[in-house]
Amino acid sequence: MGWQATKVKMSYQGNRLIPESDTAYKVYLDFCQRFGVDGNVMVVGTTVPSVSDPAFAQEWSKLAQSIRQIPGINKAYTVADIPLLVRNDSLRSFVYQPRLGPDGWNPGGDRFENAYERLLVNPTTSTALMAVALEPSALNDSRRIEVVSAVEKRTSAYAVASGNTVYLSGLPYIRTVMATRIKDELIWFLVASVLVTGVVLFLFFRSFQTVLLSLTLVGIGTVWAMGIMGIMGYSVTLISGLIPALMVVIGVPNGVYLVNKYHNEYRKHGNKIKALTRIVERIGVATLITNATTAVGFFVFYFTESVILQEFGFVTGLSVMVMFVLSIVIIPAILSLLPAPGFRQIRHLENQRIRRWLERLTRWIEFRRRVVVTVTLGLLFFAISGIVQLRTNSYVVDDLPRNDLVYRDLRFLEKHFGGVMPLDLVLDAGRPNGAQSPILLQKADQIQNLLEEQPVFGPPISMVELVKAANQAYFGGSAAHYQLPNSQERAFVLPYLLRSRGESGKDGLSLRLMDSTKQFMRISYNMADVGTDSLHRVLDGLQRGVDSIMEGRDEKVYFTGNSLMFLRGNQYLIRSLAGSILFAVLLIALMMGITYRSWKAVLFALLPNSLPLLFTAGVMGWLGVSIKPSTVLIFSIVLGIAVDDCIHYLARYYQEIKRHNRSTMEHLRVCTLETGGSMIYTSIILFFGFVVFAFSDFGGTQALGLMSAVTLLLAMVANLVLLPTLILWMDRWKRPGSVLQP
Repeated sequence: MGWQATKVKMSYQGNRLIPESDTAYKVYLDFCQRFGVDGNVMVVGTTVPSVSDPAFAQEWSKLAQSIRQIPGINKAYTVADIPLLVRNDSLRSFVYQPRLGPDGWNPGGDRFENAYERLLVNPTTSTALMAVALEPSALNDSRRIEVVSAVEKRTSAYAVASGNTVYLSGLPYIRTVMATRIKDELIWFLVASVLVTGVVLFLFFRSFQTVLLSLTLVGIGTVWAMGIMGIMGYSVTLISGLIPALMVVIGVPNGVYLVNKYHNEYRKHGNKIKALTRIVERIGVATLITNATTAVGFFVFYFTESVILQEFGFVTGLSVMVMFVLSIVIIPAILSLLPAPGFRQIRHLENQRIRRWLERLTRWIEFRRRVVVTVTLGLLFFAISGIVQLRTNSYVVDDLPRNDLVYRDLRFLEKHFGGVMPLDLVLDAGRPNGAQSPILLQKADQIQNLLEEQPVFGPPISMVELVKAANQAYFGGSAAHYQLPNSQERAFVLPYLLRSRGESGKDGLSLRLMDSTKQFMRISYNMADVGTDSLHRVLDGLQRGVDSIMEGRDEKVYFTGNSLMFLRGNQYLIRSLAGSILFAVLLIALMMGITYRSWKAVLFALLPNSLPLLFTAGVMGWLGVSIKPSTVLIFSIVLGIAVDDCIHYLARYYQEIKRHNRSTMEHLRVCTLETGGSMIYTSIILFFGFVVFAFSDFGGTQALGLMSAVTLLLAMVANLVLLPTLILWMDRWKRPGSVLQP
């Protein structure tokens, strides 16, 4: 498994939240096949005293030339690389002259009046942009790190030499930075979780032997988890990067319960082999069920429509069950080879502080049940009022802190150029050569005017803009003629443009503006990262406007691109969240019913452990934490883990009922005192294990860690207080006249 783990690679793609059967995703794939991939452009921006300064233009062009030499870079464009369109009457066509000559700007070259020029320069704020396109072959593998790193080095050298601040952004850059940080965090989380759980274990057990035993177990389990990823050919994503640390956090409680039971049994009779037999006999099934419910919390993600959640759920769920097998085999085997535990190793059982707290809890259960119910109802009201405020808004850089350089650079470039997130419109004329018809060009111009009203979009690049530029060039470069030619002007302008297409088709502005059949026209935009809520409203409004413009016509218009795929992915994510939680609840209820053959056990498992989940959702609503790929994991994960304490408590409770004829309260007191210590140990270990994630660079991972940690502590309290209260209430309901003895 260690050898298989070495095959695991990092993922450099976006979050694959959309199933391949989705209609919009199929449209996107068809778009990529016709026009090439989008989302492969990295942008470099800078602010200078004057973008019209020829010296700046020369240095900026030299930087672009240097970047073009990097292996894996397809093209690098600055405004100086956009040629001037000049009318040539002798050839009866347009010729393309370089905008920047050896001595500075050519005539008219420093006037940035057209929409396609404003893609790369903002003369109002003296800000320039460079578009760096990565080769598709380098986009989705580890080469991208080398390419992006080389671009960073060259731009940093330029910034030092010129004194100008440089800003980097674009999907390739953002995803590369995030993938690199995920890789670093994967190692950091693993080390930190091992250290934290090791320290907490030692504080509880005061035994290096117990610490080494538990960490050996989780070490082997973690190797198996990564080995499973290697066998399945899965890559490490923002979500699956949490698996190694999760294995440590989830695996340690197995060791705690088994070792604690072993010490309890040995203290009773001093027989090591009998104690080892008892831990398998008496809590082996309970440990199986606890691991199975935890695995269910992960496995349900396999039945979602998101590829990354499917991979995460399958690997983690299977790894949890592997961890159970390793626990039940390795721990008794190693303990059988070690000397019998001495006084120092079992004295943690005499922890008077924990015992006093447990005694206090039993008195609350017995004499203050009304207070317990009142607090429970108060928490429930707080949770519901927060749940109604939950939002599903998500951003591409949502997981990065606001003071992060990547986040600040993106917002800077959005402010000056409208954004760097690609969105495309495709107009289907329905017949070859139909995309260049004057009527469709006019409709496309109306659509562009519609989008111009939205401040979240930058300038467009399309066939419409090329024809406008041709019309302007035909009339001597007058800015007043930057518009579509009328019916009379078309007879002069379009023949010029058609004759010059052979030259422009290779490197000019018409590149990828229409497909090879001239049936499909593309309008490309860069837009701001406005969040999925705002994007959904904007696109809905635009769709209505486009439908109105195209009313009565046979041509079709559809939106596509990475921005739309991001929105669709979040929509699938919300559906996956609701379905996975419901599925997990049903499976856990079924397992509890089959195991204990009692509908009461199902209620005992679900009711106390639902309250912490509702409370967490309420806190997320009150704090404004949105539902997104990382926070969506909280509910199913915590549900599966929180039920573990309940299962151990119920297992001990039913054993007490079978073996002793006592009052219900006496049974509960024995259960609380014997299993309460292990529940507190494991919950505190899980708390600190998840708190480790709060030190992540990603906001979603921070929320996952903090919310899960708090929820698991609440689940512990609920299982130690609310669960016994429910059992007592059910007992009184069954026998109304009975009196519970202290």
